[in-house]
Amino acid sequence: MIDDYMSKKKNAAMCLHEYCQKKKLTLKFQDEEVQFRPGQPQTFGNFGCSAVIEDKQYPQGVASTKKKAKIEASRLCIRVLAGWDDFVPVEIAPEADDNRYVEVRDLLDICAVKNIGYEKMMNKDHNGVHTCTIHLSKHDPIKHSSADREEAVIIAHSEAIRILEGRASTQSADVLVDPTAGTEPPRVPDSRLASLREREAYAALNRTLQTLPPEVAAFDHNIAAIFLSNESVQEFQGTGKIVAFGTGNASLGAEYLTPDGRCVVDSSAATTARRALKRYLGHEVVACLTGGKSIFEKSFRNPG
Repeated sequence: MIDDYMSKKKNAAMCLHEYCQKKKLTLKFQDEEVQFRPGQPQTFGNFGCSAVIEDKQYPQGVASTKKKAKIEASRLCIRVLAGWDDFVPVEIAPEADDNRYVEVRDLLDICAVKNIGYEKMMNKDHNGVHTCTIHLSKHDPIKHSSADREEAVIIAHSEAIRILEGRASTQSADVLVDPTAGTEPPRVPDSRLASLREREAYAALNRTLQTLPPEVAAFDHNIAAIFLSNESVQEFQGTGKIVAFGTGNASLGAEYLTPDGRCVVDSSAATTARRALKRYLGHEVVACLTGGKSIFEKSFRNPG
């Protein structure tokens, strides 16, 4: 790794991927808010990224694009691994994600139904102001800034919902629960289970990348995984089993569409994972009807 990095034959991200593959270490890159560092320039729109190896987080890389931030994070990580920088990796503890907010879940559901690409970016400036930016395919970015992170997230997502559905946006950041919670228990995300599933998903990605050329592993990989869970079936107990997996981050603009359907309009991770799920379910239906092992069971109804 050091020789390739010093010779500049490969970029830092490729070197780090190869190192972790050889050492059989779990590597992932975490997009995050840009940390303000005194004495260094801070501009709105910078992207922050850090390398996480075996649940240990290395220094944050900051750049003008996500790809450059990933390479910078890889460079800083390599310097720590080589002993050139005096930095102690930080143990990462599972945290509740923004899916605990109803507005976030509602927007994700709408995007799934309408087949709209979704991406959220968070930034924090040197004054402590949080900015939530939502990117929806074929829409202008939606932003909201606030000294309170929760407020920035909720109002930005509420505005996105208003744009997509024509509904009134949330007027108060205090609306953190579903108004129908009285008739149906609110969905409370299990942060520990989510963290375990995330780890399994990235492990599956790394196993796949090990079979591909190193230059492919160096790309940004947005992933989505669908788990099947059933505590009464041993195969699907615990975190469950990954039954569909997708990676991608692209959505075509209207100018690139073709009438013959040769172009894939949406190849985002969530969309490709849903396509994989349809194939999985179709395979299980065929297995059920032909007497094979399947998650489905035949149901015989009395014609009378």
